[in-house]
Amino acid sequence: MKKRGFGLSGKMLCMALIPLIVTLVVSVFAVSFVSGVVTENLAENMLTSNIYLMDQILSSQSQSNSDDDSGKDSNFLDIMTAAKEKTGGVDYALLMNGEPLITTADVTFEISQDVQETIDSEGAVFVADDTTSGEECYIYYCTVGGDQESDTESTEETDSEDSAQTIMLRGSISHATVMGLYKSYIVMTMLALVVLIVISSIIVILLSRKVVKAIGRTVRNLDKIADGELKYELSENMTERVDEVGMIARSIHHLIGKFGHSVSTIHDSTETMNAFTNQFKGNFAKIDAQIGTVNQAVSEIANAATSQAGETEKISTKIGEMGGAIDEASGSLQELVNSTEQMRSQNEKMNEILDELSRINARTEESIDAVYEQTSATNKSAEEIRNVVDLITNLASQTNLLSLNASIEAARAGEQGKGFAVVADEVRNLAEQSAESASKISEIVEELIGKANVSVRTMESVRGEIGSQNEKFNETRVTFGMLGDEISKVAEEIDSISVQINHINESKEIVLISLDGLTAIAESNAATTEETAASMVELGDIVNDCNIATEDLVHLAGDIDDNVNVFKVDFETAWHGEEVDEEPRVESES
Repeated sequence: MKKRGFGLSGKMLCMALIPLIVTLVVSVFAVSFVSGVVTENLAENMLTSNIYLMDQILSSQSQSNSDDDSGKDSNFLDIMTAAKEKTGGVDYALLMNGEPLITTADVTFEISQDVQETIDSEGAVFVADDTTSGEECYIYYCTVGGDQESDTESTEETDSEDSAQTIMLRGSISHATVMGLYKSYIVMTMLALVVLIVISSIIVILLSRKVVKAIGRTVRNLDKIADGELKYELSENMTERVDEVGMIARSIHHLIGKFGHSVSTIHDSTETMNAFTNQFKGNFAKIDAQIGTVNQAVSEIANAATSQAGETEKISTKIGEMGGAIDEASGSLQELVNSTEQMRSQNEKMNEILDELSRINARTEESIDAVYEQTSATNKSAEEIRNVVDLITNLASQTNLLSLNASIEAARAGEQGKGFAVVADEVRNLAEQSAESASKISEIVEELIGKANVSVRTMESVRGEIGSQNEKFNETRVTFGMLGDEISKVAEEIDSISVQINHINESKEIVLISLDGLTAIAESNAATTEETAASMVELGDIVNDCNIATEDLVHLAGDIDDNVNVFKVDFETAWHGEEVDEEPRVESES
């Protein structure tokens, strides 16, 4: 909606005319207020100056015509009449002892007593509101000579005497005449003010139109910027101006350059971000494929661990059947200690996700290494069990031979060796049972070793896949250009079980300890595989979240690129604008 109101030209015109109009109005009121005082002063000055001039003229005329008294009065009257016409209505009168001798006035007049007394004491007086002639007048009386002797001839008197006479000049002008002159002066002054206002208005209009025209061009340039047009340059006539309009033009010129540079930079950044996100999506696809491979390997490890636990349970059952021969068993095994250093999070969310992936991948690798080491330890323990079983088998064979020899010796002893023969038979039976149990244990151990070897090979394959995955992951991190802390691996050490077997009871203890170790390892393997499977599921979820975030990033980059394309900028040769003065020149007061 377009707002209504005065334009800039109208406002500038008002700024120039209002003071003049106010001055004119104040002058009118001031003139009206002081008109009485001004007219009185005007009349007094006029009469004083005119009477003074008339006094000088009459004095000089009187001296020049001193020899011709007959024409003196007529000359005085002519001079006064001519002066009245020139002064615009001032009536003159020559008085002697208060009585008019010569006058240009058409009316009669008289001098009041108080005025006469003032003239006698001061020699001159100004009366502002005299009405003796029938209308209001301004009157000025002035004596033109002192006491003088004059010869007065009288036809009725026979003797002559000297007498003192007072001669005065009287000047009068009506109030209406003075007011007319005053009004004519006021009218001329007002006309001059009106002419001044008109001339000022014309000058202001011309200057304001020039300024408004320049500002209009500046506004049109701003409209181009608002429409996204940045591939243009301001004219030199605008940027080289030394007034405020030039300052605005240079600021707009500088704005166009900076804005164009910013838009070009954003455009380049969006292109780089698009390439980066596409490469990032490919890397996450590779990670997803590797996660599938790891999940399959972990599933195989879990199956092997479950089978291993079942076989270990069978061995424990068989060892339980040998409880009469084996009294005590004890064992100790140091548990695996896993620790992973946490990576510092980066400023951006994608780097944080990569760091989380790195930690999860490290935990997966460590878990697989732990499973691998535990499987190797299980295989080693099974080898030791096989050695112990071989030892038991040899002991059983020797015991059987000893019992056979004892039976032969008992038979030779006759009646006295029968009790010893019974003992020898029991020993032989026990030896045969031990040999049979040892044989079964040997079979179970062989099967356990075979499955452990399968687990070792599987873990080696998984470790190879994990290594390949680590390489791909490192390539992804190099693509981001964000190098984090290396994943530190926790050294894992397992204390070997050192047992000295001195006799058959120690052998039984070794067998029981080994079986307990196998059970713990099987349970640990099962738990580790479960944790690894859960970690891989979590890793898969994180990768999916990363894919979603990458898609959002692609859409965001597209939106930014669409918004940037609104501006018409040559992105290949981005116009950076020309540098302008930080302190633009301003036109001086002159």
